[in-house]
Amino acid sequence: MDDAARGSSERARPAHAAAAQQLARASAHARRGDVRRALADVRDALARAPRSAEVLVHAAHVFLQLAYRDKALRVLRAAERCAPAPAVAARLAALRHAAEAPASAPPPPSGAPRLPPETLVQILGYLDFASLCAAAGVCRAWRQCACAHSALWHTLVVGRASGSAAPAKVRLQRQRALLALYLRRGARQVRDVTLVPPLADTSAVRDVLQPAALTTLTVHCQHAHAAAWVAWAVQIPTLAALAVHAHGAETHAWLAPPLDVGAARCTLRRLALHGTPPLADDDATRRVCARLERLAYSAPAGVAALRPLRAQWAPAVQRLVRHAQHTLTELVLDGDAVWAIDAFAAPGAAACLPALHTLHAPLKCLGAAAALPALTTLGVQVSPPHAPDGTRAALLRFAASVARSVRHGHLRITRDSPTGLVAALLRLWTPLETLTVTWDDAVHAEAPALARAHELQRPLTAALLVRLLTPGALVDDVLCPALHTLALGADATLRGRELCELVGMRVLLAQRCSVAAARDALAQRRLAARAPDVDAPLAARIHTLDVAACRELAPEAVAFLRQHCDVRWSADAAERARHAARAPRSARDRLAGIG
Repeated sequence: MDDAARGSSERARPAHAAAAQQLARASAHARRGDVRRALADVRDALARAPRSAEVLVHAAHVFLQLAYRDKALRVLRAAERCAPAPAVAARLAALRHAAEAPASAPPPPSGAPRLPPETLVQILGYLDFASLCAAAGVCRAWRQCACAHSALWHTLVVGRASGSAAPAKVRLQRQRALLALYLRRGARQVRDVTLVPPLADTSAVRDVLQPAALTTLTVHCQHAHAAAWVAWAVQIPTLAALAVHAHGAETHAWLAPPLDVGAARCTLRRLALHGTPPLADDDATRRVCARLERLAYSAPAGVAALRPLRAQWAPAVQRLVRHAQHTLTELVLDGDAVWAIDAFAAPGAAACLPALHTLHAPLKCLGAAAALPALTTLGVQVSPPHAPDGTRAALLRFAASVARSVRHGHLRITRDSPTGLVAALLRLWTPLETLTVTWDDAVHAEAPALARAHELQRPLTAALLVRLLTPGALVDDVLCPALHTLALGADATLRGRELCELVGMRVLLAQRCSVAAARDALAQRRLAARAPDVDAPLAARIHTLDVAACRELAPEAVAFLRQHCDVRWSADAAERARHAARAPRSARDRLAGIG
């Protein structure tokens, strides 16, 4: 009998220890006010050791923390029947005294009941659609408040329903039910709607949205439905922002008839067209866009007859920009068909865009002498010069005209973009604070050249760019002295040594150290200036490095960089980038979310 009792006791020890751990966790949840998790842990602990007096007493303590006095008394009575040890019996008596004592004053109400309903409505009104749906599930009071005030649901996003692997018919039914649910709460309050396939590829959804006075409409649809969406949307008098993302065209998007806006009743402020039929070169289009503030337009390449299409439809975009030049603040012309325009000469006098602060477009779109006094963000494609007075001269001339105002730069590098041209651009952009560089195609590293002049003639890689920004590495002067944020696209040429040298040099230059002294200090692995030189060029430290797509960085180098700046890099992201680089071009586009 003694051996049997001893074996039973040994088997009960793991369950008793697990129950004690769960009760400790339940007590912590109770202190934080998480009643649901605390009760779940108490239930599991009692199921593990229902006849342990110590576990029962600990559970009673948790019930008292949650102000459940009746449950605590029942558990304490069960513990008394288990013949507790003297120490456990003393704690049991103390807990019983606390449970049977007269109830004290009720605790003050939590923050949610004290919050006036009108204040809660104002707070919820600042949330976007996804955040509002999450807030409605916080508690019953918030859910009732969100459902009772239809004015909160002014933004609807009918995205891909759960179960994206389901057949298109099932997903369409779910999207229709979701749209009908939110429109029943108040169709007249809806102002912003986003639709995706398969719902966006049906014509009946436009009849459902007809009662809503929309101000913003975003549609992702098949190419065949893009023209119908544009023609319907411009008839809404209150519409101010329209974005149509078309995909799945069997031929080039510009082979379709131009977009018809003849029956327009609105004046757009923001227009975004991606992969749609071309804009018409007529008075109706320019009338709709007379007060345009943001224009985003992309045209993908894909057919052999691309050059005649550019010559036919590119002037329409150019005249539209010129027509809205006094109100336009952001211009984004993207896509291979737009960026590859070689002869985009501006007719007439040079454009003047006094309010434009963001430009991502071919420079020839605006003419050689476009005036952009307010420009702060510039994105350009660095193409190789095809003539002595061609791309290089136009690019440098435009860069010099906006050098004083540009603070944020985005360089799109082609396969044969010369390093020397990028160096000339960076030498002009002295006030540049942030720089983002992306590559259209993979560029492979070459053997280092003995002469700097040979390096400057090579196609730009991430390693060469970092050396350009490192004083004394490839050029002697300090390029972009105000630069504090650098983001690099996918690249396989960059190693940690170049980045460590760049960050170290910038740290020393920020301490008023000369370039020569800084290089000597780096050679000695020292990042503190011994004798600051007041005549030395001052450069800002690198605060942020976004190298998540650089797949050949060593973790040791990243650890050193993180001691001096914020580095956005992870080993998992680098591994995904390596897999994407080995995939075919179409597969790479799908991995990047393009295809």
